[in-house]
Amino acid sequence: MNYTARPGIVTAQLCGMNVLIPSRITGDACKTILPLTLMGAIVWTGIQKDYPIEKVLEAFRIFSKKPDEEFIEKIDSFCEKLYQKGFIIPKEAPTVEVSPS
Repeated sequence: MNYTARPGIVTAQLCGMNVLIPSRITGDACKTILPLTLMGAIVWTGIQKDYPIEKVLEAFRIFSKKPDEEFIEKIDSFCEKLYQKGFIIPKEAPTVEVSPS
């Protein structure tokens, strides 16, 4: 997955539901608490632990027989929501140094 969790976002349980909570250091970029569905919790774990998309898909396959394309579409949509709300940031692309010839 091409995102990483924004520093300062914590996961907690409120009333039996997993939620993402921004701490003070994320106050400018992320201002709301976000409840997580089961699917959301799986994706969030994948982002936090830097799992490849295949490992996240394996978890979804346990709960449903839907095609991978449908899961990928839902994962992408959820990641876009997390990004827009400030919970995740894009991973930095690795820099490659080119030596002069």
